[in-house]
Amino acid sequence: MAAIDINLQSLVEPDTGSTTIGKDGKLIPVSAAATPGVQLHKAAAGQGQWDVVSITANNGANAGTRTLTIEWGVESSANSTAFQRVVQQLTANSGATLIIDRQRLRNGLVVRAYADNATDVSCYVEVARYSA
Repeated sequence: MAAIDINLQSLVEPDTGSTTIGKDGKLIPVSAAATPGVQLHKAAAGQGQWDVVSITANNGANAGTRTLTIEWGVESSANSTAFQRVVQQLTANSGATLIIDRQRLRNGLVVRAYADNATDVSCYVEVARYSA
């Protein structure tokens, strides 16, 4: 197997480092059962920076499967329909489930979430901001 040569000096570090969204680094409760949902993140305004976003979710219920919907790329208006949906089934006490893995977002777009039960699902959001 051939060695992989990586020039570490060419790697770009995030401008702000990795930051956790959620008060004091806690999970964000998905307390909405329908769109527009709970805002998980709003990207930097304009095109000068990229936010690289990862979202992990958990169903803390003792029984039952919950459906989590992530609305990715929502415009500023909560009533916007210009977004993409990511839908994931989460089994009871499923532990951390990776939903979004290092996807880029910019231009002030918003990520929102809702679940079919507004008390059982929570999300952990990690964001690294890079210059474009």
